[in-house]
Amino acid sequence: MKNRDRNFIESKDKNEKNIKQGLKENIFLKIGKILLYLCVFGLLIFMIIQGVEKVLDDQTMQLQRDLFVDTIKYNDETFVINEDIYSILLIGCDNNKNDKTSIFSGQSDTLALLVIDSFAKEANIINIPRDTMTDIVVPNSDGSIFMEDYTQIALQHAYGNDDANSIKLTKDAVSKLLYNVPIDNVLRVSVEGIQAINDLIGGVTLELLDDFTSLNQYTQGVKVNDYDTINMVKGDTITLTGIQAKVYVLYRDINIAGSSLGRVQRQSQYIEAYINQAVKLIKNDPLIVLDYYDEVKEYIYMDFSINDLIKLTQMVVDISLSNDLVKTIEGSSNNEGEHLEFYPDEKKLRDLVIDLFYQKATSFTE
Repeated sequence: MKNRDRNFIESKDKNEKNIKQGLKENIFLKIGKILLYLCVFGLLIFMIIQGVEKVLDDQTMQLQRDLFVDTIKYNDETFVINEDIYSILLIGCDNNKNDKTSIFSGQSDTLALLVIDSFAKEANIINIPRDTMTDIVVPNSDGSIFMEDYTQIALQHAYGNDDANSIKLTKDAVSKLLYNVPIDNVLRVSVEGIQAINDLIGGVTLELLDDFTSLNQYTQGVKVNDYDTINMVKGDTITLTGIQAKVYVLYRDINIAGSSLGRVQRQSQYIEAYINQAVKLIKNDPLIVLDYYDEVKEYIYMDFSINDLIKLTQMVVDISLSNDLVKTIEGSSNNEGEHLEFYPDEKKLRDLVIDLFYQKATSFTE
């Protein structure tokens, strides 16, 4: 009996130990599973956060129209803003800004951004079609914003309250269109001064892209308008002087849809030819720019001083001009509305901005 009782007791103790051991193992197993779940959950959270951060990082390193980004990622490469770039916005205003007979007086008929790389000693020009659709600002009389509108960029200049305000608004609109790249200065030219400015450098020689013989009008030998003596035939190479320059740069047939885009091509050609001719003269005599300024100052408005103009001249003397100096923004047009609408090709515009204003980050370590 005693042995049997002892065996029973030992068996009972052993069972209790096994039960306790099993409970411990079960508890440890559950704790282990919980820890494993927590680790997996934590890892997932970490991966999600990292993914979100990467998305945010990728988003903030893209060219944007709402803010300026000095470091961007594009095509799996990193680019940084080129600090050696100086840019000046050239505006051709199609009417006297003081003429308030129309809300559209003072539209910017020509918009071109001169981009100079002072280190590489290179220059390029971005020609912006006047009908380019973009966001512009309509101000109140006190300068505060009344409303924003998505319309032709040419209208932005007309909505300014005065010269300084028109210049600033146009400068801001062009900068925003070009993904907020910095624009240093602005030079505006009245179309009334085109003839004087053209003749100042002895005229501009080029091959005519369009024909203007239809403007040669006579009635019984009497001059009907200023255009009857221009004699401009498509394909001819001539040196534009006087009224010829004004006609070539500004004229378009309003009865032909999209004629303003053809004018953009002529303007690009003229700007390139003019700058090439002017730079040659300035390189021979840099101080001649002061004489030029005195001759045409009544037709121009600029937001920089004469000293800055001299510095710009010194910069121009050192640069080399490429054969494709002018780059016109590419895109598509819509003639269905009352006025032509031009929509930039965003990818090509992005490529152009990156090419002219940014440089590869790796270039610093090479």
